[in-house]
Amino acid sequence: MRNFLWTGDPANKKRITKAWHKICCPKDEGGCCATDKRLQDRGINIASRCSLCLKNIEDDTHLFWICPFAANIWSWIHELFGFQWNSHVQNFETVTDHATTRSAAIRDIWVAAITNVLIEIWHHRNSCIFNNIPASSRRVKSKVLANFYECSILMKSIMHNRVEDLMIFKNLQINPRPAKPIRVLQCFWSLPDLDQLKIGCDGCSRGNPGPSGAGVILRDHTAGPQIEDGQKFGSLPILKLLSNVSQMTEFCGSLTLDGTISENT
Repeated sequence: MRNFLWTGDPANKKRITKAWHKICCPKDEGGCCATDKRLQDRGINIASRCSLCLKNIEDDTHLFWICPFAANIWSWIHELFGFQWNSHVQNFETVTDHATTRSAAIRDIWVAAITNVLIEIWHHRNSCIFNNIPASSRRVKSKVLANFYECSILMKSIMHNRVEDLMIFKNLQINPRPAKPIRVLQCFWSLPDLDQLKIGCDGCSRGNPGPSGAGVILRDHTAGPQIEDGQKFGSLPILKLLSNVSQMTEFCGSLTLDGTISENT
């Protein structure tokens, strides 16, 4: 065989078609992640059957997402994180989005979990084919947890001080990360001096552009409101919103001659 694969055609048995090292080397080194479907696409005639479920044709989508064996692993890892597994999701990016609103530590270990599951499914598939080992989801789950335990010391991210985060670390059998401490600051609001008005103004927008508004309130030395005004600007870019807030502040400031104190909240 040397470095090449035979065509499979007895009439042309001296012909060479595919470089063996291009098929069997790692994907990051130019290999092709040689599932049965990819080998068939490269002109190699083989009968295809998934080595994990022993039922369907083996391609990337079936092996890593649709196969009942893989679906069992995905359902298990989603349950550990408290996420809902959707069997119709069949790509890395969509699964990663499940943790976009969680703490940095949870986002990191979720990406690591997805990567671990994909790698261990592939390794287990190879063991079933080349070592004649029967498929075992329990063995894959044990390896995924072992990988977390060995690599958790490298994690530097901060977790939230929440029960949900602690339960995830407990389920993965790894030590929790330090939580960012909450710092309580005292804030004081002081009245303006006599013959002065304190201007409090603020603006907000939901999106850019998006629904936006601004408001201004003036108070004297007795804390009584002298002028209150608010505007709804509709869908405006944030720079336009800030410009309107500035104009309202200038207008209110022109109403007093003795002095104003501007306070942006």
